[in-house]
Amino acid sequence: MTTTTIRPDTDLAADPEPPWLSGNTRARRLRMRLGRGRSVPHLALGAVLVAGCAAGFLTVFASSDTRTEVLALSRPVTVGHVLDLRDLAVVEVAVDDRVPVIPASRSASLIGESMATSLPAGALLTQGAVGPAMVPAAGHAIAALSLKAGQYPPEVAPGAQVSVVATPTAQGAPSPAWAGVVTGVGTSAGESTTVVSVQLPRTQALEVAAIPVGRLALVLLAEGER
Repeated sequence: MTTTTIRPDTDLAADPEPPWLSGNTRARRLRMRLGRGRSVPHLALGAVLVAGCAAGFLTVFASSDTRTEVLALSRPVTVGHVLDLRDLAVVEVAVDDRVPVIPASRSASLIGESMATSLPAGALLTQGAVGPAMVPAAGHAIAALSLKAGQYPPEVAPGAQVSVVATPTAQGAPSPAWAGVVTGVGTSAGESTTVVSVQLPRTQALEVAAIPVGRLALVLLAEGER
């Protein structure tokens, strides 16, 4: 007589699948056996690890978005403008260390300082924007144009991009033109002319200055169409 001992199922290899089972049936039985080996402690440990990774990511993300209080302009200013408290606004921004912004703590020291350039409202104030005027720029010169009403648009203001056009000396002759930037607009009481200062490349500024009064006009250009 042959004695057969049946032992409990201890591992996958101890319970071979009958050869007549289909592939799908074998897969289901394998998943059932694997499921019996799972435990609550393992699942809890996995949840803790996921939560820890998420918390670490949020900590790194928050630390990388460091914002600093810096100074910006609350209204547009032109070159030479003397700053007062109404011109300044405090904003919180994330700025690269290489950008020379001015911290909000220095607002009091800027009162009474002159603008070195013209800037629009909302622009961040940098170290180079305040101080001696940066006009004319290197390689440029400023020509003064005495203009009457109708020879320039009333919207012309410092910082505007313009084309200086000279009326031709002969009928049918081309009208020379030079692109420049307005740096100042001034009027004198009792006079019918307006003096507009225009920055141009040095050679062109000399050409414009040599043209007699009355033969020049300004054309206002769109931003970036010089």
